[in-house]
Amino acid sequence: MSNTNFSRLEVKALVVSIILLGFLFSFKQWGTDKFNFLTGLGNWIRASLVAAVSLLIHVVTKKMIALKYGTELEYQIWKIKRFWFGESSVFPKKIFGIQINYLALGIILPLIFIFISNGKLIFAGIGITILSTPTVLRFGRKFKHISEFETAIISLAGPLASLILAMLFKIASLSGFTFDLFIKMNFYLAFFTMLPLPNFDGIKIFFASRFLYLLTFAFIIIAIILSQYINTAST
Repeated sequence: MSNTNFSRLEVKALVVSIILLGFLFSFKQWGTDKFNFLTGLGNWIRASLVAAVSLLIHVVTKKMIALKYGTELEYQIWKIKRFWFGESSVFPKKIFGIQINYLALGIILPLIFIFISNGKLIFAGIGITILSTPTVLRFGRKFKHISEFETAIISLAGPLASLILAMLFKIASLSGFTFDLFIKMNFYLAFFTMLPLPNFDGIKIFFASRFLYLLTFAFIIIAIILSQYINTAST
């Protein structure tokens, strides 16, 4: 589809991502002195709502920029179909009689990190975006296929959208309002999507322009550090 609408598969991936992000960011909020299911569930729902706003802005921004460059973008859970070299490491595989078509690292790794660290390590690299270029969208353009640099610009739109959102909420919080969860989640999204991992935004930017990658990643890290400094200075 040549618009910013979501397909059914994208909606499923987004729902899973939103629920998982909400779980990760509310992991240590299931009661103060002892476990409280209702308190935890309420915090999970609240974090999931924050995740929904944050992730949708992140993805829709990329979709809009993708259309500008004559291509389409699809959101997926981060997964791999090969875990090592050689034929034996390629999916699909049968394990204990169960057909496994891929490893959903975007679900597996966050859960491993959050449980092993007891909520201290949040791995927010859950989803990725894949570009496709219908011929009709590139009609009249100089090149039929999208360039590496155009791919980098599209990939950059998501992390920058999350970063700007975090900074706007940070500025708003100086007026006395509390947006800690919005700020934290969007900084995490900006940081993790910039990691140079397979199919992440970071790897696409890195291969197109190392200078652009290092400049953007450094800017995100500095913004996160300054945000923490402002927190310390204001207390």
